[in-house]
Parts: sequence; structure tokens; C-alpha cells
Amino acid sequence: MFTVPIQGSPVSVKVIPKKGLACRFGEKGSGKGQLNCSSSYGVTMTMKGNVLVCDPSNYRMQSFNIRGDHQDVHTFTNFTNKFKPRFAVLHTNGHTYITEIGRASCRERV
Repeated sequence: MFTVPIQGSPVSVKVIPKKGLACRFGEKGSGKGQLNCSSSYGVTMTMKGNVLVCDPSNYRMQSFNIRGDHQDVHTFTNFTNKFKPRFAVLHTNGHTYITEIGRASCRERV
């Protein structure tokens, strides 16, 4: 399935040849497994192979398996204002770092 590796520091990315839609995650809405599709931004893959999708209009991030099946909802509480996740990146220490819309801030989720 993967061909043509692209080397980079510190990772290599394998590119899937363009063959149309590979997988679809969620559907439009605000329930579990649903996304506000007009504003879903960051997508990243975890070491366990799950896909994290930032869903800022619903104030959360959701995880799906590689087949697109919903796994979990990650909400962000304990903030003065609602947290709107925009992009997420996975660090080699296993922590996920999430940036927020409208603020120069980054949150850590273990």
C-alpha cells in the first residue's frame, strides 16, 4: 500500500499513490464520532495507529482507528474560556501537544 518514501528529519513519510478517497472519519454533527466539518483542522496519527482529529467548533478532539471507527472524545476543561483545538502533534515522549484557535498557546495532553 505504501510506496515512495520521502526522507526527512527526524522521520520518513511514506506516500500513498493518489487513488481517490482512502478513508472517511466521522460525519457532520456534534455527537460522538461526528465533526463540525466546516471547521475541522488538525489531523495526526498516534503511535498506536489511531487518528486524532481537532474539532474546534465542538470544543474537542476525537480519535478514530485507521478504518474510521470512532474511539474516543477528548474534551478540554479547567480553562477560563472554552478551548478550541486547531492542530495536534505527537511528541516522541508519547505526549500530544495541541494548539488553540485565536491564541498563541499550546496545551499538553498526556
